[in-house]
Amino acid sequence: MTQEAIVLRTSGDAYPGLAVIQDINKALATIATDFAGPDDPAAKAFAYCTWADTGNMLLKRRNAANTAWAIAARLFPQLVEEENGDVTAAGDVSSDTVSLNDLDASLGSTILYPNGGSAASPANVSVNSRYVLANPFPGYRVFCDAQLYINGKWGSPGITFAYTSNLLVYGIRACQLDDADIIVQTARDSFARNSAADQLYPWPDLGAGVATPTPCRVLVWKLKGAI
Repeated sequence: MTQEAIVLRTSGDAYPGLAVIQDINKALATIATDFAGPDDPAAKAFAYCTWADTGNMLLKRRNAANTAWAIAARLFPQLVEEENGDVTAAGDVSSDTVSLNDLDASLGSTILYPNGGSAASPANVSVNSRYVLANPFPGYRVFCDAQLYINGKWGSPGITFAYTSNLLVYGIRACQLDDADIIVQTARDSFARNSAADQLYPWPDLGAGVATPTPCRVLVWKLKGAI
């Protein structure tokens, strides 16, 4: 592996001839084979330099500002033969529809807190209530999961209907309205019944159930691709 400096020093103590030759050979080896190894050679690199990151098995190229590495391809992609006889690199990022960087940019997730809450201080939501949240990924469709904080644990109660002397509705739901806002709607009667088996919620049996205002959060995932 080669992670040597590609520029010889021009100051400091005298540079013995043998040391010069050795450093030149090291620099040429690095230039000929790219930086290669598990450790980041950023301190020795220039804009557009290439690094074979053997720690992650990725081929990376230094950006134009020389401030970060961009993933260019997988290191040593497996060759596969297609039905027409052509040979291509399976998993070679440069031949994929999108690069790893593009794929990462197309994905995303966040957590929203209805009713003016925050991660540090989640706000309560009440039964039989509706909360409207702005889409954190404008222009994208999203998946949502509404969760409540009950007995010190976050979980998703879902929605349950129960028939006794009349119809009862339990739980909470979050969904997107018309590819835009996220709607959080709580059930009419309660958040959770007393029996986990009856409602299939994640907490153990909750005794009298939960109907009082309860902290809420909404997990949101951006779907790949724009609308």
